[in-house]
Amino acid sequence: MKKIILIVLLIFSSNALGEKNIINIAIVNDKIITNIDLANEIKFLKLFEENIKDPEKIKQTAINNLINDILKDQEISSNNLKSNDDLIKKNYNNIISKFSNQKITLTKILENKIYDKIKIEINWNNLITKKYYWSININLSEIEEKIKNEKKTRSPKEILDYKEKLVSIEKDKKLSLYSQNHLNKIKKESLIRFF
Repeated sequence: MKKIILIVLLIFSSNALGEKNIINIAIVNDKIITNIDLANEIKFLKLFEENIKDPEKIKQTAINNLINDILKDQEISSNNLKSNDDLIKKNYNNIISKFSNQKITLTKILENKIYDKIKIEINWNNLITKKYYWSININLSEIEEKIKNEKKTRSPKEILDYKEKLVSIEKDKKLSLYSQNHLNKIKKESLIRFF
């Protein structure tokens, strides 16, 4: 009797999954990317990348994002980087509340994807800052040179705010550059295969 129930359950579960056949799309080192992963990434992109309209471009961007996320996560793990859970939760709650304010209902899968993306990006940026801290420092004399003419037309508080903004922009540029270079280096050393 147990065998019959098991067979019936297997038939029903396979029929329920009939429309959702899992197909392997790629493998990144030891991590497989499936069509389900791709579909979820496309849903995520449609929420955040409204300017991408071409379905083929969305698909390619989604595949690239999935590969990058896996490589970043593996690099974070291999460096034993400790997560800043409070910062991750704060950023996550801010994004979720924006969707809530716009009356956009997210599935649990998308909520988890948003959380995972935030976690990867915060940890990745911390890793890059840690690895390249000596190169991300900003030359303050260059910043002072840029704001020299602004001192005549702005108040001291405005100058300070402007200076902080310029420093932040320059740090972000350098962080982005080192981030992309490090990711490219990891890609060259990784096994990425498409099915």
